[in-house]
Amino acid sequence: MLGRAFEVIAVLVALGAGAGLALRLWRGRAEPAPEESAPDPTYPALAAGLLVLVVAVSLEAWFDPPSEVTAAMWSGRGLVLGAALLTLWGRRVMGKSYAPTAHHPRPAEQEIVRSGPYRLFKHPQYLGNLASLAGLVLALDLRWSWLALSPFVAALAWRIRREEAWLRATHGEGWREPGG
Repeated sequence: MLGRAFEVIAVLVALGAGAGLALRLWRGRAEPAPEESAPDPTYPALAAGLLVLVVAVSLEAWFDPPSEVTAAMWSGRGLVLGAALLTLWGRRVMGKSYAPTAHHPRPAEQEIVRSGPYRLFKHPQYLGNLASLAGLVLALDLRWSWLALSPFVAALAWRIRREEAWLRATHGEGWREPGG
């Protein structure tokens, strides 16, 4: 019974978080960097990818709930927690250098962060986002929802390529140097 309650809560949290993130992404798309002539196209792509995943997870968890709680499900729950902490740590370390777009709206304020999780990973916030979504699918013991991660992964890869191109253009190749 406790496992089913966790699943329902996880689905509701995922729906709420997904809706909140999608709304934030949708609103943020109207804030282009000064040198851009159009809003960041990765926002609607990320929102759509997240929406596909949330709908797939919700439907599969509702119509095909797991019969028992397994070790893999507990691993998924741990992955969600660890990934969320990695994402929050990365955001905190970014400080003023964080920008909600692939291009920082105020390049003069941006510094290349090489401390905290950025010593270990090039994109810890994106890694945390992806790992938390994968952990959700694992925590709910879903089989088909893994396929629904594909649009989000594709949109995330697109955003990373755009962000790295912008960093290379504004900071040269030095932005790739390892930190710490």
